Amino acid sequence: MLALKCREGIGVSLRTKLAVIFSVIYIGGFALICVCRFDDLKDLGLNELGDYLAGAFGPLALAWLVFGYFQQGDELRQGTEALRLQATELNNAVTEQAKMASANEVALRNHENSLEPLFRVVASGSGWDDDGDFYFAFNLHNLGEYCEDIRVVAELGGREYPSKRIGTMFSGDCVTLQRSGMNEWEDFVLSVEYRSRIGRLGRQSFSVVSYQDEDEPQPTYYAEKHPFLSA
Repeated sequence: MLALKCREGIGVSLRTKLAVIFSVIYIGGFALICVCRFDDLKDLGLNELGDYLAGAFGPLALAWLVFGYFQQGDELRQGTEALRLQATELNNAVTEQAKMASANEVALRNHENSLEPLFRVVASGSGWDDDGDFYFAFNLHNLGEYCEDIRVVAELGGREYPSKRIGTMFSGDCVTLQRSGMNEWEDFVLSVEYRSRIGRLGRQSFSVVSYQDEDEPQPTYYAEKHPFLSA
């Protein structure tokens, strides 16, 4: 682009020099004719002298008109090129601003995600209570940030079976919970609903799956966590 501008500058300068040289030669030739024909010129009347000068300088005026036309064309092309470059720079600036906005949005989302609690469910036992109902006991660990309004819900067969509510959990807290009234060897989904420290409602779910341990007569359970953070 710089080379193009340099070539345009050289072309305009050369055309100007040629126009000036042509004008000097033309005026010099006209002056020489006037000197050689001075006797004829001094006998001309004012009207005839005016017609003579108009005819003499007409070609020079026409030449400068043509020169001005080409000069204006060069300036218009340079102005168009400058506008095109400006439009390109504005488009690049808009693209960069969009990238920065997208990066800021991702950074904000990552910051908000970093303030989420990180729950872990660990099975602690299973068996039959005094009423003869089968139960599943588990420890709920919070490995992330502070949260409140915690509600643990077991989902089975399209129905929800909520357990007791937990007020708050700080990072490192652990609560032992128990779900009763379930059938033996019954798999289910355990969900933990909460409000994070920035006031955002969240939900983390686990698939609780039973399996047979050779040393235990009743089923053993483990919890597999579902992904919950958006990309």
